Amino acid sequence: MTTPYLPPVGDVAGSKPTSRDSTRSYLRGTQPLWKAFWIVFVLGSLIVWLLSGVLLSTAMAVSLTPSTGIIFNPIHVASVAALLQGLYFVGAAIAVWRCAPNTPSHLVQYGARVLAMLFLTWWFWRFAFFALFAIPRLYG
Repeated sequence: MTTPYLPPVGDVAGSKPTSRDSTRSYLRGTQPLWKAFWIVFVLGSLIVWLLSGVLLSTAMAVSLTPSTGIIFNPIHVASVAALLQGLYFVGAAIAVWRCAPNTPSHLVQYGARVLAMLFLTWWFWRFAFFALFAIPRLYG
């Protein structure tokens, strides 16, 4: 027996997508490229850089205060901040790459992909330089 009426599939009227659904839509590549590039990649990267700077400056200030009894080394905080930056930058680059076909211009599509990959390559090079040369000098 078939039913003459099938319930609607998809969005229910009046329901709002959650922020988790929005994040997934960027990673799936269903958002416009301008949103993925300017909001997620550029603005999000600036916010991540600023938060990392605040975290590092706070860690330096706290670790240099003799009365705090803090036993961590600021280089460890820098390593954690760099890894968190890397996770965000990889996710943002994936979002830009997957959302790139959602624009009519091939120049903009490939330009955004090239900029995202150049930025990600620069970050990996900087992190590798830090891990290979700066950390061993600190520990002898």
